[in-house]
This record gives sequence, C-alpha cells and structure tokens, in this order.
Amino acid sequence: MLIFNRLIPLLLILAGVIEVPDIGGIGEIVFAPFTIYSDNFGPYVAYQDDSEVTVKVQITKGHKYKEQFLCGPNKDDLRYAYNTVNHVEQKDYDFTFTLPTSSYLSSSGMYCKITIFDETSNKQLIKEFTIKPVDKAIDINPSLYKKGYKQFNNTSYYFDKTKGFIVNNERYRFPNYIDYLNSDTYHRLDLSGVDFNYSGNDTFLYQNASIKIPDYHNIFPNIPHVNNYITIPLKIYKSGSLYKMNYLHEMYVHPKTLMMSFISRSGFVKTRYFYMPVNKKEEMLDEVVDITINKCGLTKNNISWHLSYLANQNLIGKCSNSDYCIVEGE
Repeated sequence: MLIFNRLIPLLLILAGVIEVPDIGGIGEIVFAPFTIYSDNFGPYVAYQDDSEVTVKVQITKGHKYKEQFLCGPNKDDLRYAYNTVNHVEQKDYDFTFTLPTSSYLSSSGMYCKITIFDETSNKQLIKEFTIKPVDKAIDINPSLYKKGYKQFNNTSYYFDKTKGFIVNNERYRFPNYIDYLNSDTYHRLDLSGVDFNYSGNDTFLYQNASIKIPDYHNIFPNIPHVNNYITIPLKIYKSGSLYKMNYLHEMYVHPKTLMMSFISRSGFVKTRYFYMPVNKKEEMLDEVVDITINKCGLTKNNISWHLSYLANQNLIGKCSNSDYCIVEGE
C-alpha cells in the first residue's frame, strides 16, 4: 500500500503504465454509514483550465480516514491519482482535489472516482461520476422558443447527501413572448411584457442588460447617442416564477415635455421610468427596439429581443395620428 503526503497529487508512470495506489485493505466493498455533499461546481470546457473542487465529508466522529481521487478518459483508463494520509477527524471535514480537465476532459467526458476509507470501521464510501463539457454558448432568440424551451446541458454539478451525484442543466422558457413594446397611458415605455423562466442555478447570473432605441430624428437630445441609437441600462429581477426587467438607474424627466436625461438638468425631476416624448409618433413609426441580456447563466449566453415599437397617438396634430386635432370649417 502506498502512503503519500496529505493533499499532494500523485502521477505514477511505471514502464508506460499508470499505477493506481490502493488506500483500503479490504477486498469486498462495505458501504459506510457516512456520505459526502457539496455546493455547485462547474461548468467545464473540454481541454481547458483545471479547477479545484471541495466536497464535505459527513463522518463518524473520532474515526481515522484517508481519501483518494482518481480520474481519466474513461473507467478503464485512470491516469491521475490524488491521495491523502491517515487522519483522525472529530467533525465533518473538507476534501479538496483538482479536476484535471485540461488533460482529460474530451467531448465524450472524463470519468472520476472518489473513495473515502474509514480505517476505524474498515468501511469505505465510493462515488463514481462523469464530467462532460458544457454546451457551447449561443445567442438566444426568444421568438424561436415561444412554445418550447432552450436547454444547455452539463452546466454544473453537485453531490447531494441522499441523491448522490447530480448534473444540472440550464433551461430558458419564454411563455409570454411578445414581439412589440408600447407606452402606457402616461407615455412610460412599458417593459412589463418582456419576461422569461429560468432554471438550472440558484441565482440567475448575467453580465449586463440594456434596451437600445433608434433615434434618427434626435427626439432624445439630452441622452448620449452612438450611431443614432440610445442605450438604457436595465436590471433583471425575479417576480414569482418569472424574471422581469426594470431600469437600472434613476433618470430625469421634464414634467411638461417628457424629455429625458441621464443627468440632472434645470426643470427636470427624478424618475424611475423612461418616458417617450409626446407628439413624436411619426418619428418612431415602424422602429425596432432591441433588448439584450449579455453573458447570462452559467453557459454565458446572450438573449436578444427584437421588438417593434407601437407608438402612441400624438396628443395634438394630424387627425390620422393624434388624440386631438383641429378641423377647419368652411
């Protein structure tokens, strides 16, 4: 039996053959009354960076333990061994090992095996599992998943005390998909209809989100423009089972003209909303508004909505596009 320093990886190559060290002296496996569990770990990309994983070992206090982690391209080709020396534990403890994904994680996966040996009771716990590369990130178009869902596999993993090794997948649904935006009675740009379902991680992660509005007629003169577009930062929040959007920062609006600004100006007041200016229906007619969430989820996808803007009627103007108009009599 080979004994190694605690938490030092070992790679033995003898005459071209990998020797897998033995940490237990028993022949038949007797499953122990202890177990392991962990937080989420992953995702992983084929042949990319190695990473450490920590599992919590739930034990019998005062017993003597040792651990082993083995992995390789498949169950019959183990190439990496990681052992610890004997130690007596008085409470649950952490076992940390390195997943050598840069060497062995191919498109077909990487086989792994954890063994916890209780020398006091002469029992051992074995957990075998396979790590697979995460699905590639894509740009998600919600209009393609109005009735179904988009799933990304192998996004994270964890050990459950009773269920064992669990593989998480990320799934996006867009059950309330709409292809337009409009303004409410008060000319506030209404984002309430843009939402989605997400499952796969306890917290929905994303880098940033924004709404991009075309402005070829300079109807938002107080807001910075890039290539005739203005961009307003958004935030994502959860409401029941849905994820929705709102504006990230407070802005400023002129109470009479509804002109918007990102910074304080004379005559402007703070607002949590974005107002569309009155009497500008023709300028916004048939324009497309883009909403984007960048690098979201564990897979780091982008989600992009391309929505038609349905402009409100002008307050006063031509009878064809206004709430009030003047008709000259004879």
